[in-house]
Amino acid sequence: MTGRNLRTAFLASAALAILPGAALAQDAESDEIIITAQQRAEPLRNVPIQVTAFTAQAVEDAGIKSTSDIIAQVPNITYDRGDTYRSNFITMRGLTQINNADPPIAFVLDGVPQTNQKQLGVTLFDIERIEVLKGPQGALYGRNAVGGAINVVTKAPGNELEGFVNLGYANGDTIDVSAGVSGALVEDKVLLRVSGSYTSSDGLVKNDFRGDHVDYIDHDYSLRGRMILKPTDLLTFDLRAEYSDFRGGSNSYAAVFSGIPRDFVNPQFNFPAYAEGDSVDLTGKFDYDFGFATLTGISAWAKFQ
Repeated sequence: MTGRNLRTAFLASAALAILPGAALAQDAESDEIIITAQQRAEPLRNVPIQVTAFTAQAVEDAGIKSTSDIIAQVPNITYDRGDTYRSNFITMRGLTQINNADPPIAFVLDGVPQTNQKQLGVTLFDIERIEVLKGPQGALYGRNAVGGAINVVTKAPGNELEGFVNLGYANGDTIDVSAGVSGALVEDKVLLRVSGSYTSSDGLVKNDFRGDHVDYIDHDYSLRGRMILKPTDLLTFDLRAEYSDFRGGSNSYAAVFSGIPRDFVNPQFNFPAYAEGDSVDLTGKFDYDFGFATLTGISAWAKFQ
């Protein structure tokens, strides 16, 4: 093959390689990602801060089911389990936390900050969008946002009757189930969505002294209901109620009086322990459209133990 023919073949191959990329770029532009990182709906490409956004499809494709799954997808953030089930430690941009202290990020669920340390380790299900913001976000999210924020938006009900069921089974006899149904009680006026999740596991980390697994999950379930009320075209009420209950493996801080390394209470993981709790979360939000601006009010009540 002559030099001219080689040059022609190379250019043709380069053109074929570029064309699919151009098509993908056009598709990406046509499928605009809308986020609410700055407390208003706007295209992701217009937001002047560092944001990593996961759409509902991206959440499903990545298998995101917890806060740790989100962090695993974003660089420069780490997530570590604490001493008890649902206890956790998050580090973002070098900013970390100590036990029983506020995290360096704001974790926001449907516009409501989750300030308890154990609320960060909740199961994520029926999610519409997840946004991870890096850098100080105090102006938008208040306290605990010196490192950034994680904004989670659950799926809202619509007029169409629909439902879903997800089943998962993994090592350690881990069972993961989520399901939900959504539809209109009164079309365009009263919309309802009910969903829930359940997780249990025998665990993967074996304690050689006791012969059992220390990271078991006896149960972890949540039930959520969300209702949209539209009395007029200008006024919308968004009501959400959620209940969760859990019991899982933990470790206990126990004094060692014998000083024997293989003693039952040394190390502390040899002491049988568990963590359990439940929570209730109620949220009410209203939006009134004035045309030139929208008035929004949100209130929440939570009980966590």
